[in-house]
Amino acid sequence: MKQCYAILFLAAAACSDPATPDVPEPSIRVEADYEDRTYELGESAAVTLTVTESHASGNYFDLEMNCRGAAVSGTIEGEPLVWDEPRSVFYGIANAASSSKVLHLTLTPQAGPSARQDMEVKVRITAADGSETEAGIPLRSVNSAEITAAARYSSQEPIEADEQLEIALTAHKENYGGDFDVTPEITRGQGFFIIDGKNCPAGKAFPIPANEEFEFQYQPLGTGWHEIRFLITDHVCSAEASVLNIRVQDHAGTLTPENGVYIYSRSVYYTSDAWQPEWEGQAEGVAVVSDQCRFLIAPKPVSGTWNGGYFTDVPGLTVLENWRDARLDFDGRKNTAALIRSLGTGVMHKVEIAQKCYDYDPEHPGKWYQPAAGQIYLVLQNMEEIQRCLELIGGRPLRENEYVIASTAAGESEVWAITRKNFRTLLFFISESDKQSYPVRDL
Repeated sequence: MKQCYAILFLAAAACSDPATPDVPEPSIRVEADYEDRTYELGESAAVTLTVTESHASGNYFDLEMNCRGAAVSGTIEGEPLVWDEPRSVFYGIANAASSSKVLHLTLTPQAGPSARQDMEVKVRITAADGSETEAGIPLRSVNSAEITAAARYSSQEPIEADEQLEIALTAHKENYGGDFDVTPEITRGQGFFIIDGKNCPAGKAFPIPANEEFEFQYQPLGTGWHEIRFLITDHVCSAEASVLNIRVQDHAGTLTPENGVYIYSRSVYYTSDAWQPEWEGQAEGVAVVSDQCRFLIAPKPVSGTWNGGYFTDVPGLTVLENWRDARLDFDGRKNTAALIRSLGTGVMHKVEIAQKCYDYDPEHPGKWYQPAAGQIYLVLQNMEEIQRCLELIGGRPLRENEYVIASTAAGESEVWAITRKNFRTLLFFISESDKQSYPVRDL
């Protein structure tokens, strides 16, 4: 008797507790049973759907399915599955207490833009009385088909150092329509790649579409033999393609010159023997390459007057009295900037040669500058070849008894200069037409 009262008391308490309202359980439920794993592309997941309804108000329910993420095809009871289209299904077992239906599905992931794909099939069940329930069937697929790749290029003839090697890369994979990531590796020689007009260094990945030829260029840096290996991947599988035995020669020019004097055009260095007369308008100047520095000499000199105070009063200007020290000053850019700045301080009144060198390229002031003593000393050491190159490009060679003035000072009122034969100092006050300088810029 006590047990009975206790039960009645608890029941009454539960009914009177406003915090626990009486919420009826759904009258209809659906459960999905399948193997939860990653499916190889082409495999199908066998899914059993069990629908149950308590005290069904009808002998049927409506079934609607849709797919999110990657594409999936399927069947239901052997018939093709149509997404987002409701269909009425009759219960297999129907009675006053409980009705149920077991449905058999096959779900097959389809090929997509990536080798690994995630998707989810949503199942919505609506009872005859309007009650609803749903279930999700998440799926994962992977395409493990082999990648085949090949690089098409011409290796029969050597290419010049200023030329680019045309490469066409192709990668195939069954049932795959996405992109592959390609990482290039230069296994012999040095260079870079040009992808869609932009420079791409070795080791930096770039995408190529599957099953199509992708064309790009390789720019060698230096002569000799070059070889390239491409690693192609879809982040599931990988393959390699190679470019072998590409010979780069320097009959016309080179991008990596040894010490010497060259005619310079569009980043390529040409010896005077390799330069062709019909190229005259393409030359940018004469390049001097040494262990100490590398600079370009403008085709024609500039001239002007200099006057003012003492060089020793110009902040930042290099002043070297000994010729052995002066020949080691290669910082003409710093000296030129110091001379131009001094105009605003009242120390110097005119530094027209430095100013004209600085403004040699009006669109890029400061790109060019007046050479330092060490730079004109290198010009003196290579005078014969520099004169020849200036003639070949239609420039203005240095004439007999003319001076090339450096931006390096030799004392309070002297600067360093060269003739065609000597390295010497000159007094600062320069107004004669035979005193000039060739603008130079760094390479």
